[in-house]
Amino acid sequence: MGSDITVDDCKVQGAINITEETLEQIFSQVDTFIITIVVPIILGLGLLINLLLLFVFLRVPRLRSETDVYLAHLALSDVIYLIVRSAHDIWRFVASPLLWDEPFSSSAGCVLYNFAFQTPFAASMAFVTVVSFERYLALCHPIQHLKIRSRRRTYKMVAICWGIGVVFAVLITPNFAKYGVKCLRWPEEDMYIGLPSHRAYCTYIFGWTEYISEPLTNIPWCIAMIGNVYMYARIIHMLNKRKGVKAEGKTVKANSKAREIRNQVAKMLVVNGIVFFLCQAPFATLNLSAWICQILGIDSPLDEAFGVHVDWMVLIPLRINTFVNPLIYCAFNSQYRAAFIQAFGCNRRRQGQHSTNHPTHVNRYASRSVCPTETDNTRL
Repeated sequence: MGSDITVDDCKVQGAINITEETLEQIFSQVDTFIITIVVPIILGLGLLINLLLLFVFLRVPRLRSETDVYLAHLALSDVIYLIVRSAHDIWRFVASPLLWDEPFSSSAGCVLYNFAFQTPFAASMAFVTVVSFERYLALCHPIQHLKIRSRRRTYKMVAICWGIGVVFAVLITPNFAKYGVKCLRWPEEDMYIGLPSHRAYCTYIFGWTEYISEPLTNIPWCIAMIGNVYMYARIIHMLNKRKGVKAEGKTVKANSKAREIRNQVAKMLVVNGIVFFLCQAPFATLNLSAWICQILGIDSPLDEAFGVHVDWMVLIPLRINTFVNPLIYCAFNSQYRAAFIQAFGCNRRRQGQHSTNHPTHVNRYASRSVCPTETDNTRL
């Protein structure tokens, strides 16, 4: 990009000689494969699975607990993040053959893009933490949780999570808010004829923002991870403790099913949280390494070891995590499996009942018994 830069401008500001770094400036075969094959596949799976999950939440009335509301917003934040990042990769690939050439034409593009993906990225971390906190209160402090729980409080927590995402994006975006253009001088060989002479990029507004952006990214992540690990440990301890009580025969039979579902939900959320932070760990490690090396004034060992493809090694797990969550829900909780069957199977079976049975008497029972049901989890 950077078409407003002329040859005379490059003569004034100087151009970067491209010699040994040639291969790092152009999309490689690995980059081409990832952007044209891997990114669209992940985008398609992420949109399909998360939109199906949102459809099920809307279609099945019994999925209205606090946990379900948070998980629905987590799926929404994942969809936004996945669309923005994938669209940027594809746009960048189509617009220029240069690897680091941004497709924007002004600082507004840099600001809008970074704000658009940083907000859902931070919000998703907040939703995972809030879900863990709700399960922690429900299992470890049930009486207190019953006193404070309400639909109004749930919506407030949703607003707070999105607010955290907005604040995080506002703090991070200045590090990528300034639009710049670099002039490139390619070797005088036929294979380089036709390559762009300019490369656009997004950079920091002030010099000091470069040194605080990485801590701003890592510190909230570390705090959330430590807090979630503590809550997971308490949840697992409480589940094991309750199993011991049940083995002694002191559990009331009428409450055994509800307790089993609560345990399923807790286990599901623990596994989901662990997978979430494992997928984000490479990204956090890369940021932390870059920040430490920047302070010390040395090259990052990760960049030296993996080269220009190190970014894909951390970005792909982040995107895979966006569609793993619903799969974990269905794998660990019969409630969600039954809800999927109900959302997509009820109408067809009801129509069959309407066409083959007496409409007055059978329909009354079909509306209650055609679809598979589970114990209501609105009290979980």
